Amino acid sequence: MPPTQPAFIYSRDTLLNLVNSPLSRLPIEVREKLRVEVPEIITNRKQRKAIEYHKQLVDNTALAARRSRPSARPIERKRNAPHVVDRVWRHAQPIVTPIALAA
Repeated sequence: MPPTQPAFIYSRDTLLNLVNSPLSRLPIEVREKLRVEVPEIITNRKQRKAIEYHKQLVDNTALAARRSRPSARPIERKRNAPHVVDRVWRHAQPIVTPIALAA
C-alpha cells in the first residue's frame, strides 16, 4: 500500500540548516567561472529572462536588417507611381527588334 505522504530524504528543518552551512556554498572564484562559462545555470530566473529578452531583441534587429531594401535601389513612393508608369508607357522600347528580310 503506497504511503499517504511522500517520503522525503531530508526533513524541512535539515534542509534549512543546510542552507546556512558554509559547505553548501560555492567559492566565489568557482561561481564567477561558472557564470562566465555557463551563465544559464548560475543565474536566477529574473536574470535568465533578461538575457533571453535581450538575445531576442538582438535576433530581431538582425532579422529586420536583412529584410530591409538594398540602399542602391530607390524606393518608389505612391506619389511617384503614376509618374513612373507614365514614363514607362510613353517611352517604351520595342521588346523585339524587327529582322530585315533579304529579298
